[in-house]
Amino acid sequence: MSDYHVLGGSENGHSFQVVMHLSVPDANNAAGVSYRTCAAANAATSSIVPVSLLGAGEAEALVSGLIVEATETFHTHPGHAEASDRTRLDALYSTVKTIRMRELAVCYRYYGFSRDVG
Repeated sequence: MSDYHVLGGSENGHSFQVVMHLSVPDANNAAGVSYRTCAAANAATSSIVPVSLLGAGEAEALVSGLIVEATETFHTHPGHAEASDRTRLDALYSTVKTIRMRELAVCYRYYGFSRDVG
């Protein structure tokens, strides 16, 4: 599966919607629950494209919590070479992955925590 793919572009061809596939770390949160379990529990509501419309491999990775998706708008410029745009898009992917993994850790920090107070 690719790290990202383009869904479509603007009429002028200078901005594109990009879906990014971000690997969820194989680690546990403060409650001892795997981040992948947390992501899997929310896959049906967090997918950018309905899970039923995804390819089998992508759907399985999303539903099992191996990946989460992010969408970004990527802008190109008429004077830039295609190789330059790909390099910038790769850099955007790396930045988004860093930010989203940090957000995931915060969002799911206590997911699954339970306690009886007696």
